[in-house]
Amino acid sequence: MPIARRLILRCTLSLFLTVGAQVQAADTQPAKPAVYTETIKLQSLSDKLLYPATVSALRVVPVTAEVEGFVKELKAELGQKVAQGSTLLRIANPDPVYHYEPFAVTAPFAGVITGIDIAVGDRVQKGRTLLTLTDNKDLKIKINITGEDLALLTPKQQADLLIGEGIWPLRIRALSPIIDPATGTAACELELSDKAKASSLVPGKLGQVVFKIAERKGFVVPESAIYYRGRDVYVVRVDEKNKAQYLTVKILKNREGKFEIAGAALKEGQAIVTHATVYIADGEELDVKAAEANP
Repeated sequence: MPIARRLILRCTLSLFLTVGAQVQAADTQPAKPAVYTETIKLQSLSDKLLYPATVSALRVVPVTAEVEGFVKELKAELGQKVAQGSTLLRIANPDPVYHYEPFAVTAPFAGVITGIDIAVGDRVQKGRTLLTLTDNKDLKIKINITGEDLALLTPKQQADLLIGEGIWPLRIRALSPIIDPATGTAACELELSDKAKASSLVPGKLGQVVFKIAERKGFVVPESAIYYRGRDVYVVRVDEKNKAQYLTVKILKNREGKFEIAGAALKEGQAIVTHATVYIADGEELDVKAAEANP
């Protein structure tokens, strides 16, 4: 075989072996773990106390008979708005002591007639309830506080009343310092912070009062960002060189699938791994995927 041909064959074989070795090395080189990250930020956090609530009128007064006799005239109707001092009904007594003059029962304050317990012709005794007068302009929201939560609340504490999609800001008007042994709760009354919004509430409605307590700043991460090694808890930070760094943290609260965490090494703006395709080793270089692709 000619020398020139032999040289060509040797070069071709050498090149083939070199390329093959490079391809094999590339195939055996491990891929970087693919991860998705989230930038942590200090958030305004608080704990919540939730209580069922009832909307009531501040003044619900039974109007009673000051004299005995027969109901001669009834001028009030259920649901009627009346002014202070207006005549609601008249009571007549045939006894000459009363000079045969009907006695007028008047409204002690302006309000709405929310109950009528008599009819024309009824005989009434002194002190009997005739009707109920309610002042709808001033409302109170009633709840019962558990003994555990009583120490967490203060006079004038702010809260929100939730009814359907509506939210009304409140503050504590009165709070009993004594716990009822029968129920283990203390009575609490709240008032609207914005009196103008009272017109959209009706006594008798049920809702929920929400108190925010222990307001603070903190970090919240999804459950998928938490890693465990024995009893120790970590999050994985991605540093400036896209390398994994395990940071020791403490779980403070479980917040509906997310965890409030604290740790000496945590800082606002750090990128924390929220999802990874494989196990991540401390110091390992990572393939950081786009945040919008985060599953």
